[in-house]
Amino acid sequence: MEKITEVSYRMNRVHRNSDAVWRVNIIVRHHHDTIVIPTDIYATDIELTKNRKLGNGELMTRCRSLMRRYQRRLKQLRLETYDLDTKTIAAILRGDKNVDIDFLWFFRIWLSSYDRRTQETYRCAYNRFKEYVGSDLFPVSGLSVNLLRSFERSLGGMRRGREYATIVRHAFNDMRQVYNDSDDGNPVIKRTLEGFTHVFGQPVPIVHTPLTVEQVLAVSSVPDDGKFQSVRDLARDTFIISFMAMGMQAWDMYGCEYDDEGYIVYERSQVRNIRADRGFTRIKPHPLLLPYLEKYGDKRSRRKQHRKVFSFHRRYSNALSMTSAITHAMAAVGEAIGVPDLTFMDARRSMISIALHEVGISNDCILEMLNRRVDEYRITDCYIQVKVNDIQDENRRLIDYVFGGGWKKSVRSSVTKSVGGYERSVIVDRLIPLERQDVGLRSLVIPQDRNKDGTWTAHIRLSFRGEVMDIPTNVMVQRTQLNSDYEIIDESVLDRMQLLIADLRRKTDSINTDQVSDIRELLFMMASQDKSSETKSETVVE
Repeated sequence: MEKITEVSYRMNRVHRNSDAVWRVNIIVRHHHDTIVIPTDIYATDIELTKNRKLGNGELMTRCRSLMRRYQRRLKQLRLETYDLDTKTIAAILRGDKNVDIDFLWFFRIWLSSYDRRTQETYRCAYNRFKEYVGSDLFPVSGLSVNLLRSFERSLGGMRRGREYATIVRHAFNDMRQVYNDSDDGNPVIKRTLEGFTHVFGQPVPIVHTPLTVEQVLAVSSVPDDGKFQSVRDLARDTFIISFMAMGMQAWDMYGCEYDDEGYIVYERSQVRNIRADRGFTRIKPHPLLLPYLEKYGDKRSRRKQHRKVFSFHRRYSNALSMTSAITHAMAAVGEAIGVPDLTFMDARRSMISIALHEVGISNDCILEMLNRRVDEYRITDCYIQVKVNDIQDENRRLIDYVFGGGWKKSVRSSVTKSVGGYERSVIVDRLIPLERQDVGLRSLVIPQDRNKDGTWTAHIRLSFRGEVMDIPTNVMVQRTQLNSDYEIIDESVLDRMQLLIADLRRKTDSINTDQVSDIRELLFMMASQDKSSETKSETVVE
């Protein structure tokens, strides 16, 4: 249902200077309520039509200009997300001076704009701030620099106290941006937190010592605890999988797939909507990794293409549930090997440490294994293929070193270049081409856009250089075909969406993206391909 149905005007009979005239009132209909905003536009009977509408060109121009201004203001309020009550909307449109909005209400809705992992931290910040103010309602006029400092001080030496105060300030700044973005220059929220400085200095991060080779082997040797679908066994095994899969994170294990050549492929969830290459990663499974792939493989799947590597999506309703379970169970794995503060990220840290200091893999190759950007190579990539180095062989060498009996420290298969006055090793031999895609395409449904028959329209999310656009399809999805995160899990629907994505991929691959400035130009070029193909088909028919 639309939040704002229409903005119109109405003539009202009034007396002005002892003469009966007509006054123009702006009418805004919000849900089932009507907002009447008087104006300073008056008309006589001669200036009206037979239907009592404005007929004078100058008066009608003033009225339309005023209506467009209210329409812009209503659009700036983003009522489809932050739906205000009618009285508050009327006060904002009239430009009243004492408009106050509930900050906690805005904060709650604001949380939903972030993904589930970030949302958990932000929700903790919201709950802490709500406990501090001691109420479910808190007017934004009550938020000040001193209050925010007091809130941070109330958290004491809490490790995330500084972060929670920053999140509250972030939400406040976004709230000011929504309600102060007006043409008349009359801000709704007059307060500012620009003078806020943290009470405590930058917290000292907790330093996790990377595991040694012996400790990594000890993790893999932790015996089963004998329970059905043991979470501790899952934490132990995913720790080793992460080590062997170049530091893959648990969130990406949940949705990674096989490609046509049997490689494990995925787009890093943390950066796929930020980076142009979407963090595309391709891993050749090591023979020692195969038992884990067999143990947790998705044996129930009948898909021939884009088959998921693991069956974690059948065991957990979403990636967050799986990640949380592994995080809590890692403590039991750590106790079993004598490392009480063991975390899942220690697999990644240990992989980096052993690869660098014991196996002799270069820094640059490790950055490529982790799929991290090497900024200084953005220009030199067009001359030497540094980013397509043989990371698969180096990963194999690391696994053989740790789990295959151990190699002596070998000479790095690299050349040394002088960069910025110091020596830097760059692996450039035995190159394996790794396709990086500037255009991202994935299927999804938008939870709030539910159809009247209870289904959802499947969309293809097109991402290009940080811009995102959702393209609707003719595929309808039932609730039973979605998980709790509203991600499509039905394989027949996924297969249909993959065919549509493959068609779009063929179009984008034929376009030189270096000559495309933004996502709208990309869509225009894709549409031009459709028109040219239609023209060719008509010519053939003739």
